[in-house]
Amino acid sequence: MKDRIKLKIGDFSRLMQVSMRTLRYYEEIGLLKPYEVDEWTGYRYYLVKQMVTVSTIRSLKEAGFSLEEIRDFFEDGNLVPDSKNIKEKLEQCEQQIQRLNTRRKLLQLMLDRDKRVNALDRFSIQSLPALTVASYRATHHSYDEFLDAMDNIANPEIEKLGCVRIPNNISFTIIHNDTFDPKLIDIEYCQEVVEKGQDSDIIQFKQMPAIPMALCMTIWGGYEGISEAFPEIYNYMEQNGYEADGKSRLCFVNGSWNKADKSKWLTIIQQPIRRITNPLN
Repeated sequence: MKDRIKLKIGDFSRLMQVSMRTLRYYEEIGLLKPYEVDEWTGYRYYLVKQMVTVSTIRSLKEAGFSLEEIRDFFEDGNLVPDSKNIKEKLEQCEQQIQRLNTRRKLLQLMLDRDKRVNALDRFSIQSLPALTVASYRATHHSYDEFLDAMDNIANPEIEKLGCVRIPNNISFTIIHNDTFDPKLIDIEYCQEVVEKGQDSDIIQFKQMPAIPMALCMTIWGGYEGISEAFPEIYNYMEQNGYEADGKSRLCFVNGSWNKADKSKWLTIIQQPIRRITNPLN
């Protein structure tokens, strides 16, 4: 049997471009132990085949596996993960891609802020008429769940009840939560109709009272910019002597249902307001 080549930790570190500190950490967690430790000098020696192991560790780390996961593979006698582990890591990658896309959209919104229409041109103060609406109110665990319920539960039920909708009718949502809870959203969807019908277990008909004064803000494009619109709304109110007088509405004028071009989607935030009678100096 040929003598095995044994490399000192320094040589092994240099050849594999891995610091000795990292190699000692690998040893500490049981991921890669030296082939031999001299009992007198404490020198650590590695074999040629362990160079392949280091290359494998590097590749698996690049693929997103943790050192603990890699150690488990090695302990099971595998140098590569099985298909189940790979599919799980692919799913995690997809989730990370979605988060990065969301971050990219936010950064693009920030970059485009200076190109937007002057904020004053986006605001108007209007009186909102009384409306007869078909109302769907439920608690959902996410906005995606709510949108799915709106498309597959609320709107089909409104059609089933034979509601006569007004041409270019108004639909809007109201969030009734007193505090923010992204996983328990109490949200109401209202669709304007000609007259009240017979309530069902899903849809209730109601009369929405007129709102004497509402600050209305137009938002063009996707829904990503809606949450950041509220600081602008409240800043406008503060600068012009108004205060909120009820829950805001999100009124959907154009969207995916009638405009393929996302830039042409139009949402109007309608915030009921009143004059501040005794403004603070």
